[in-house]
Amino acid sequence: GGIGNTTLAQVVYNDQRVQDHFHLRMWVCLPESMDVARATKEIIESATKGAAAQPAGLANLDSLHGIVRDLVKSKRFLLVLDNAWFEDTQEWQTLFAPLNYGHPGSVILVTSRSCKVADAAGAAEMVCLNGLPDEAYWELFKQYAFGDEEPADHPELVIIGKKIAHKFKGSPLAAKTVGVMLSSDISAKHWSTVMTSGLWELDQGAGDILPALRLSYQYLPAHLKRCFTYCALFPE
Repeated sequence: GGIGNTTLAQVVYNDQRVQDHFHLRMWVCLPESMDVARATKEIIESATKGAAAQPAGLANLDSLHGIVRDLVKSKRFLLVLDNAWFEDTQEWQTLFAPLNYGHPGSVILVTSRSCKVADAAGAAEMVCLNGLPDEAYWELFKQYAFGDEEPADHPELVIIGKKIAHKFKGSPLAAKTVGVMLSSDISAKHWSTVMTSGLWELDQGAGDILPALRLSYQYLPAHLKRCFTYCALFPE
């Protein structure tokens, strides 16, 4: 996570050439648990910009499919399904069924952290994003970590910072999250504590952002931690 899948999709989606090419553009952020009816409703809402009020209690999937079918019929559309997690091929086929009525040249773009999701969705082509190369990554990381300070004035921090940056596997989100946290205390003691934290050993999957996010949370002031706890009471 944090490599930039969503950001890249947004750049494509908002490009003027893309806007001119497609008659209809839709963007849907998918929930972690697949709910075809909910996803279909969100496609409708995106396609109509919320203007088409759905009848109260409308939950019949066939009815929802009928609405989507009418919305895309004979139109060349772009649909972005962002942050997909589910790997059930049948559910993907059910979700896509009414979209087959779109004009030839329509595009469905799915972003995900998992190649299994792409396979289940029947992707015609996969684009796998990698982290930034080391040199470019360090340039990004030090902007956040040093802030207004000049890195050349802190040679010891440069050494520690490069060791920390190496742990992020090129993730821009991790560079920003932990870099900003480091900038709050420009001291070798603070940076060394972060570098040797046991949180780096947790959830270390390929490109895993969780250790970086946990570190940034751990160093938040108490009143901000309470804000996170409060927000966790509400559904996503």
